[in-house]
Amino acid sequence: MVVEPDIVSLSLVCFLFFLFLSFSHSCFLPGQEHAEEEGWLLKELRFWCAHNHLEPQETPQAVYVEKLAWSEAEGLLTPTMKKKRSELLQKYTIALSELYQSNLEKADKTQFSDAFVSALTRAGVNSNVSGMTPTVTLAELGANSLAVAKLVQLFRESNVEISVKSIYVQPLAYLDGILLRAQTGEVVAPAEPLHSVPNLLGDYKFETPTKEQQRTATPSAVLITGGTGFFGSYLIPKVLEAFPTQIVYVLVRGSPARVATWLRGTKTWQGCERLWPIPGDVSLDRLGMSTEAYQGVCESVGDVFHCAARVDIAAPVEALLETNVEGTKRVIELCLLARAKLHYFSSLSAVSSQQQEQESWHVITDANELGRKTGYGASKALAERLVHTAMVENGLEVRVIRTATVCGDSRTGAAWNTSDFIYLLLKFWADAKVVVTPSSLPLRWLPAPYVANVMVTLAHSPSAANRCFDIVGNGPTLLQLREQLILQLQGSPCRVIEPSRWPEEVYRLTGKTNNKLLLDQFAKVKFFADDDANTDKTPPATQAELQRLNLPVPQVGEEFAAACVAHVLDSRPRGHCFFCGQPL
Repeated sequence: MVVEPDIVSLSLVCFLFFLFLSFSHSCFLPGQEHAEEEGWLLKELRFWCAHNHLEPQETPQAVYVEKLAWSEAEGLLTPTMKKKRSELLQKYTIALSELYQSNLEKADKTQFSDAFVSALTRAGVNSNVSGMTPTVTLAELGANSLAVAKLVQLFRESNVEISVKSIYVQPLAYLDGILLRAQTGEVVAPAEPLHSVPNLLGDYKFETPTKEQQRTATPSAVLITGGTGFFGSYLIPKVLEAFPTQIVYVLVRGSPARVATWLRGTKTWQGCERLWPIPGDVSLDRLGMSTEAYQGVCESVGDVFHCAARVDIAAPVEALLETNVEGTKRVIELCLLARAKLHYFSSLSAVSSQQQEQESWHVITDANELGRKTGYGASKALAERLVHTAMVENGLEVRVIRTATVCGDSRTGAAWNTSDFIYLLLKFWADAKVVVTPSSLPLRWLPAPYVANVMVTLAHSPSAANRCFDIVGNGPTLLQLREQLILQLQGSPCRVIEPSRWPEEVYRLTGKTNNKLLLDQFAKVKFFADDDANTDKTPPATQAELQRLNLPVPQVGEEFAAACVAHVLDSRPRGHCFFCGQPL
């Protein structure tokens, strides 16, 4: 048998030949009556490769099975049964060539079991997407935490106790194998993925482009990533206003139809005729742009507002790397080519409360510190590390804005980010008609229009160059939201429980649900502030710069709390609870 991964020595080929020769059902010729067994054998190889932490490039992609045993008479073995490597390589040259030339992508898509494809479909993962091969992972496919939560639940229903991280980072062929074994009564404890955090802290060096490669003309444009998201709808009008003579490129992920739909929604913005949407994606090379578009952007852009990020409170860092870390790396590379200033929208979750007080760069080097962060916080810390490297070693001019939760309009509560954690928590309380008291946790919200104004103002401030700004909001408290919820649910009285009973109540109320990852986060909610009161305030240096720019942090109080609760209640699905599916 010849096994053909991308990189494999003939020794491994020969070892596998003798290993599988003893199994009579695995000795067959491809393309004949045992073609189904060939697929089984490839699955087995991939399963055990993943179980023992082989890399994708070390994992077989196709197999060729030799029916006849090697022998001395054929000239393939010595009298002492040692392999004649050159003869073996010559014998299988044609077979190897055919394996390389075969349509592996097409073959791979047929090599998942019906049970696994069914589980993916039930979890909301499209099993027909391009790139879904046995060696790819759900993290690489960008699966969201809700889909992963459903898969965890489905695996546990099949008596497979597997961690969320394993679901995210193990190859699909491995997940398929675990599920099939469980259904046939064979139990193989899923191998936990190797701890990858230390590997994420390796040094990365950006190449400084030559003068011939860099932009030489006067900047005539601005680039915004993440412009079609929640915050982008507030940032773009501010950028159009702050850069009144420049084209504003907006990277738009999705089909041309989505680009056209988004553009129609911008017609009310002042200066919208200067908006140029560019199809692209920060998770792809050249940010997903065509070669011509990328070159055009590099030759004209002077400022880049990088806001694109995948925000998922339950996902491990591995699931967020491609967008939040690698995406930032690609944006930095563009900035270096364009000689553009980078304005990076980060998060306070990237730093600890003590580091917020220092108001300085914190280049994370400790794997334990990185491991203590949420996946999202870790991804932002790693991205900041890249930004700092480009600033120090390549002379990139940067500004980093770290914020807590960014909310909608502070007067109306409209356009609140519906994936925000507190939004979902309020929706849960409203559906379950239960609230927690006492609950004085300060939420430190910042209105999105204010944050957008800060970003564009700092972009024009020379004194803000190469600095980090940690901005903490003023209010509201969870108590204010709770009181507004009780007030607006008149006629549907809420049950009041103590914080100590909250974790138990979360799971009792929902029972068996596909939203387990989110519920796990709900169960961990703190209803009181930490002892460190300094984290409630914007640090002094940032406060001083904001005051100098006439941008003091606004107070978010009762009026906004009332508007937010009304927005949550108006947007609730009618008839059934979003979380458990039970009738309301």
